[in-house]
Amino acid sequence: MRNVFLTGFMGSGKSRIARYISKRYGIVCLETDNLIESRAQCTIREIFEQHGEPYFRELERQVLHDIPDYAVVSTGGGLPCHFDNMEWMRAQGTVFYLKARTEVLAARLDTPESRVKRPLLPDTAQLIPYIEATLKTREPFYLQADYTIDVSDLSVRDIVKQIIDITGQ
Repeated sequence: MRNVFLTGFMGSGKSRIARYISKRYGIVCLETDNLIESRAQCTIREIFEQHGEPYFRELERQVLHDIPDYAVVSTGGGLPCHFDNMEWMRAQGTVFYLKARTEVLAARLDTPESRVKRPLLPDTAQLIPYIEATLKTREPFYLQADYTIDVSDLSVRDIVKQIIDITGQ
């Protein structure tokens, strides 16, 4: 099996879907954000605060290039937009863009837990404009994925079924 890379905006369900595929099919599950935190020995928020985004993006590229074969990988939301990351992922496996409507993303992100984990999130009043503006710059990269799945109205099982049907696992 080739790697399966899940891309998309924060809150699109990448981590949840990756964990489900891992558990259901016995495939190693990796999250690039967790790998970065492990390598840096601090949180993503701390990396941004202490070293800035360019340093974070370089760490992100490094952990991506260290991904072993035969894994399902949940990528950070901005990962496909930097360096040759999307091209590299497509060469190493099958890339899925988990697309969701703006209002779905906003509802999933506007929680206390989400704000702790995600250093770039603005307050509630600015969340939808932030998502729209960020998607405008990121979506051209996301759309380079091998497949796009609109996850807005699908269950986890339905999303996983589509991914498994496509990859033939």
